[in-house]
Amino acid sequence: MKKVVFVVYTFILLVVNLHSQVTYVERNKYGLYGYGMFQQHLVDFKNLPGIPSCCDGFKNTIGTGFSVGLMSDIPFNRRIGLQFRGGFTQKSVLLQREQNEVIHIDRMPFPGTFRQSIDTKIRSFTIEPILTFTLMNQLYFGAGPWMGITTSSSYYQKEEVVYPEQGGVFIENQQRIRNEVRGSLLQLRSTSFGTCAGLWVEIPLNNSKNFFLSPEIFYVGTFTPVLTDISWNTINSFRYGISLKYSPEAIEIQPEILKKPSEIVEQYQEQTEEESIDLLSKRNSGIQSRKRYLLSPDIQFFKVFLSSNTGKKTFEYAIQHNVSVDFYPLLQTVFFDERESSIPERYKQLTSEQVREFALDSLLGIPTLERYYSLLNIIGYKLTQKDTLKIKLRGFTNTTSEKGNKSLAVNRANSIADYLKSVWNIASNRIIIENAGSFTLQSQFLTEKEINEESQKVTINFMNDEDYDGLFVVDSTKIITPSLTMLATEFDKTDSIIHWTIQFVSSSNEVLKEVSGSGAFPEILVVDSKELLSQVKDTTIEVIAQLRDTNEVEYQTTLDVIKLQTSESLLQTLKRADSATIEYEVLFEFNEHRLNESSRKNVEFLQKIVPSSFTIEAIGSTDNSGSDEYNMNLSSLRANEIQPLLSNRSIHSMGVGKQQHRFPNNVPEGRSYSRITTIILKK
Repeated sequence: MKKVVFVVYTFILLVVNLHSQVTYVERNKYGLYGYGMFQQHLVDFKNLPGIPSCCDGFKNTIGTGFSVGLMSDIPFNRRIGLQFRGGFTQKSVLLQREQNEVIHIDRMPFPGTFRQSIDTKIRSFTIEPILTFTLMNQLYFGAGPWMGITTSSSYYQKEEVVYPEQGGVFIENQQRIRNEVRGSLLQLRSTSFGTCAGLWVEIPLNNSKNFFLSPEIFYVGTFTPVLTDISWNTINSFRYGISLKYSPEAIEIQPEILKKPSEIVEQYQEQTEEESIDLLSKRNSGIQSRKRYLLSPDIQFFKVFLSSNTGKKTFEYAIQHNVSVDFYPLLQTVFFDERESSIPERYKQLTSEQVREFALDSLLGIPTLERYYSLLNIIGYKLTQKDTLKIKLRGFTNTTSEKGNKSLAVNRANSIADYLKSVWNIASNRIIIENAGSFTLQSQFLTEKEINEESQKVTINFMNDEDYDGLFVVDSTKIITPSLTMLATEFDKTDSIIHWTIQFVSSSNEVLKEVSGSGAFPEILVVDSKELLSQVKDTTIEVIAQLRDTNEVEYQTTLDVIKLQTSESLLQTLKRADSATIEYEVLFEFNEHRLNESSRKNVEFLQKIVPSSFTIEAIGSTDNSGSDEYNMNLSSLRANEIQPLLSNRSIHSMGVGKQQHRFPNNVPEGRSYSRITTIILKK
């Protein structure tokens, strides 16, 4: 900053010297001015009044602006005068904040990043009475109050997915942009006050010296915040501009003698040398201790002073835990073709050899319906993992072309049982078959074909209460701060070092990384913190510095890098997480808003694992049959059904009707997966 001021000051003196051969007595001047500006804004709030926002909090930022207007100079004497300005001013401030959030890619959750931005513009009429002083020939200083009267304002807010750059959408609206709002700022102060002070030079443009060009630079301080009840203040405002002035007459007099720019440079250099000597003496004061410097928000600098004695120091990384939990409900139904008992081809069937390689993890990254078509293999896998688990198969027929065909209902159940027994080797006594007869489904909204499709089925129910009809996906990510670690060393005799080695060693004595060299140790050694910590689990990494000098004396220090333990239950993980998101879906029967036994069991499990500090949003939806009004009411009832089961929590419930169904409704399984309530929990 001192160098910048020096350069500006020297430039002004050079301009003055170029025009200091003659000068003139001040007379009234009138003119136009225009300037640009930039301001430093001290900001600490989450959202503007009346505007929804998902931001964790906006912080300090830089704004820009411009002003144009009229001015007049009234001299009191040769040294003191009054300058009056009035004009139009516009200030622009862009507030931005990036944060992590679970988004959707092809309907699947994915850790992403979105940017919250608010672009504001505030327009006002400003008045500035400035007391002016003539420092030397053609160089002026002015200071005084200013007042702004707000005339209008506007803002444009949006939240946009920035990572990944393509494909990622928000969960709520399946778009890359949400909370897009425009309008005028609320609680905007009608008047604002402050002070200003600055320098300017007047350069005559003609021989009669009645037209002047005046470059200027000002510092502005503001007393009042931008909005009421919001922490938003403007500090360290600078403006730079130019004015064109006209003076009716001017009388020449002899110029003042100015100090040469070379003398200013010599004085500045002498002052800089004195400060350098003072800093050097403080640096060599004999203090031998570890110092920590913050170079930027994600880089920390550690200075280690080594001696002949081996020392050990500890450095703790800040690890932010972000957890996302997704629950994929399983529709416990296999739909059959009309008058057929064989399993339809769309349901994936494996061979005995393929069963050995089957894993639930392979189903987590695929669309919902594709995952559903592996239902029989999911059931088979669960049965093999728990010997005491039993299932009940209930076969159904439609009430028209299949009515009274009891053998067809039993054969449908037997086809599923045969597959589980022959391919998955499930014992017969663990599968109970029941003939449920014709399935009666009455609806004025479904066609006869759709009613038949949803009646020709076999339902599969686990007979153990502790088992949940779905798949869990738990994703725990860590943000490590600092992302880069910069290590440096200082020695009394740097030139005497002939060899150095830096090792990163795990608790099992495995060298994860080694850097070595000859001669003096480098001033800075940069290490990727995430790369090191991702190679080990539940342990520590020691950073060992070893050096050898010309006298074969070895120096060593150890920097402990501590990584937090991660072996814990899901409930412990959610409690400890800095942020967490859980998306949970609950299935409903056709035209029902009451939870069946299986869905109620899943929601009760959610009550057990989620801490009460989470906020909850329940979004109900329907299939596309029926009127919009009827489905909107039904979806709202489905959303409200969740609230009594998640007690002691703040829940926002809403229905979206059939507008947001995500699955094709031309097949019974697609319609079934549209009859859901999505529960989103956030910390």
